[in-house]
Amino acid sequence: MRFTEVLVDPARQGDSNAHVLFLDQTGQLGGAELCLLDIVSGRACPTDQVLLLQEGPFESALRKRGVCVSTRPLSERAAAVQKSSGVFRAARSLWEMVRHSGAIRDVVCQADLLYANTAKALVVTWLAAVRYRKPFVYHLHDILSADHFSGSNRRLLVFLANRAQHVIANSDSTLDAFVAAGGRRDLVSVVYNGLDAGRYDAAIADTEIHRAAVRNSLGLDQQPVIGLFGRFANWKGQHLAIEALRELPNTHLLLVGDALFGETQYADLLRQTAIRHGVSQRVHFLGFRDDVPAIMQACDLVLHCSTAPEPFGRVIVEAMLSRKLVVASRGGGAAEIVSDRVTGHLFSPGSRADLIAVLKQTFQMAAMDRNQMLERAQNEAKERFDLPGRITEVNCVLKRALSSSRNLWTSGGVAQRRLASHIDALKRIAR
Repeated sequence: MRFTEVLVDPARQGDSNAHVLFLDQTGQLGGAELCLLDIVSGRACPTDQVLLLQEGPFESALRKRGVCVSTRPLSERAAAVQKSSGVFRAARSLWEMVRHSGAIRDVVCQADLLYANTAKALVVTWLAAVRYRKPFVYHLHDILSADHFSGSNRRLLVFLANRAQHVIANSDSTLDAFVAAGGRRDLVSVVYNGLDAGRYDAAIADTEIHRAAVRNSLGLDQQPVIGLFGRFANWKGQHLAIEALRELPNTHLLLVGDALFGETQYADLLRQTAIRHGVSQRVHFLGFRDDVPAIMQACDLVLHCSTAPEPFGRVIVEAMLSRKLVVASRGGGAAEIVSDRVTGHLFSPGSRADLIAVLKQTFQMAAMDRNQMLERAQNEAKERFDLPGRITEVNCVLKRALSSSRNLWTSGGVAQRRLASHIDALKRIAR
């Protein structure tokens, strides 16, 4: 099929309530998905729709918030491509994604604007945008560096993102890495994640109840408790926290999360590490939980332990909103969130010695200094990362993208139309 679809309705260009189709590659609930969940439910636009390229709990979470969502799973070959995959494997999967761009024609053609929320979704979004003449926005939640992506995947993502109407970066660090990889700075707006402070205020109001319930379930009394929240991955540094526990007698560690994207070997390694260091009785694996605000109330300190720069660091903001002391790895978005010795403490990424020293220093803070730090951190989190403000910023980007798409296919569009015809040919071959 060639380009017979209707273009964006001019009457709706520049309208934040236009029909936006949000695409995400996974059905799991990672940081990018939690961010999208808050954005779409916060926009409360009845014409918005989310399209997932994999089944999973993200779909039910969206439905619980009243969001219109459908799932069109990618083929096994396309779904298996990872950030570190080489060019050959990525090229083979591209054929599957070309085919998939046709399979989602019905939902794409209803939309005024496409919104890619993840890297793999960007590939499908771009293919669909070119084929069906739709403007698109890319929300970049990753630091495009060799720590996370193969060279071929970085080049592909930058090439596609540079053809979006606009790019949203979740931190200045994410923006800087994008530009360093060849991305166009003029396309990018930085929009931090927003969080609903009310959830954390409610948990604080019942702090004694939550603290007792969680600690009693784990057989804990007044022992110091560190909480580390997030999916299990080597670069997230859970192993460092377990190793540090040897130097923190009587201190317990709550690991809230699990393996998400095929990292089961690392999850097994964490359990083995706890046994090897003789701290298995003080490391508690809680799995993924949807009562994070309540669990944070049982912690004395929340730890962020990534060994590579974090694109943003949602859990750090959650801890600040929960009035919990924060120790975070210096670098990436974490260093943008935490002011060292003002709203939390930072340590050198990957350094067990520095981590231990900072943890001991934080636990030894005087009560007055601790309370002042908690107050500053909570106030700053509410001011800088409030959800309504961040949704307003996203809506401004969407308006701008719709307004700039007026001449997308009518002026200077010869090359794109030619490229679209090539995609038509690729799709026929892929059949």
